[in-house]
Amino acid sequence: MSCFWCHSDYSELCTKCGLVSSCSNHWALHHSLDKKLCYPVKVVRDDVVGRRIIAARDIEQMEVIMEDRPVAVGPVHSTLPVCLQCYKYVSLDYECVGCGFPMCDEQCAGGDAHAQECQVFRDAGVRVKIIRCDQDTAEYQVIMVLRLLLCSEVDLGRTGLLCDHVDKLGDVERRVYGQNVVQVIREKLQLKQFSEQQIFRYISIVRTNACAVTAGEGRGMLRILHPSLATMNHSCVVNTRVFKRANHVVCVRAQTPILKGQEIFNKYTSFFAGQIERTELIQDNWNFCCECPRCRDPSDLGSNFDTLNCMACQGSMFP
Repeated sequence: MSCFWCHSDYSELCTKCGLVSSCSNHWALHHSLDKKLCYPVKVVRDDVVGRRIIAARDIEQMEVIMEDRPVAVGPVHSTLPVCLQCYKYVSLDYECVGCGFPMCDEQCAGGDAHAQECQVFRDAGVRVKIIRCDQDTAEYQVIMVLRLLLCSEVDLGRTGLLCDHVDKLGDVERRVYGQNVVQVIREKLQLKQFSEQQIFRYISIVRTNACAVTAGEGRGMLRILHPSLATMNHSCVVNTRVFKRANHVVCVRAQTPILKGQEIFNKYTSFFAGQIERTELIQDNWNFCCECPRCRDPSDLGSNFDTLNCMACQGSMFP
């Protein structure tokens, strides 16, 4: 049997559940941290939609399907100045001694989340100077991708399996990312081990797969990349629920019973969005057209979010 996640032939059968085999890099994706629980999933390949996660056995309602920790967390592409440790909006009263980014205080400047990029800026002799705290600042555009590039080889390997849609980047986007991300990483920070092509691919992976969430009141928006969660395809008729835990870890549970071999779906859009809004959002952000049962039904499975009533005959007018 090949690895349940990457399909490598160099794999061993799980002696606990006997359901899947794994290579040495992906055992952590098969079981919980305490190794008491084997996750009942595996990845299969599809010529049309690519990688799909399916049930390796029958799964009961509310059973834990998987847990996933992020490989990278960082500020969104366009943001007001924020602390790179706790993500609070900041004034310019305190600057990190190592890199010059404005931070809350000395404690945040020495925090774990900020440590790696700070060391990279310090080693390259680059010091950031932000002069306004009331407008979006281009210096933050590099942070999320830089943190991703600096993560472990195993995490980069997990991330590298994700779809990127790099071919969908327009000329303006390539110019902006080229100047504010690619050139900063390769020229200013002297990280020439990462090619321009590699960096653009990771930029596109973040754009396509990382979720955007608020860090809380008085804090900025974040991009969080969960590679396992991002591997789940979308359906507007979803069979899972995602629960947030501490440190941005997520737990995926079955919302309905799932039979062996059935695909396990996530939901990229709001349940309360109509078909017109969902279609536009999915095409703009993820570059596909949803063909789930809800999107194929003109009445939106009876919800009639986008249905109009004819003023003359009171009949239904479907979009």
